[in-house]
Amino acid sequence: MKGLFKVSVDTKLHIDMEWWEKQNKDFHFHLYNELCPECKEKFKDFDKAKFIDWVDPDTAEVKKVDGLWQALITCCSRKPDYLSPDLPVTTAVFRIFLANNNTPLSARELAEKLNWPDPERLLRILTKGRVYNGIKPVRAGR
Repeated sequence: MKGLFKVSVDTKLHIDMEWWEKQNKDFHFHLYNELCPECKEKFKDFDKAKFIDWVDPDTAEVKKVDGLWQALITCCSRKPDYLSPDLPVTTAVFRIFLANNNTPLSARELAEKLNWPDPERLLRILTKGRVYNGIKPVRAGR
C-alpha cells in the first residue's frame, strides 16, 4: 500500500497519466474535447494525428510532440474564453495544466491563475474524495 501524506496549499499537483491508464480512460479523447472549435475541426480525425514534428521557436530544435496538446498550448489556450468563468473549477484547473504542458503547480499557484480567493478551499476540492481528470498531488520521486 502506498503511504499517505499530508497535502498543503504548497503541495504540487499535476495530471497523473498513470491515473488515466488505471481508469481505462482515453486521455487523448479528453484532450480533444478541450480544444477550441477551429482546432477540433483541424484535428477531427484526432486518433490518427497523435504525434507531429514541431519546431521549437527558441531553439529551432525539431521535436515529436502530441499534435492535439501542441495545438491546445499554441492556439486554444491563448483565446480569451479558454478559462471562462462559466467553467467548473475542476475543468479550469485541468485546462491550466494542459496549457502549461502539465508542469506541476500548487493550489496557491492555481488559485492565483484562477483569481480564486481561497487556495485552501481549492485544495480541498482537488484532493478530497473524487479525483477529477487525474489531477493529483505529485508523489516524491516523480
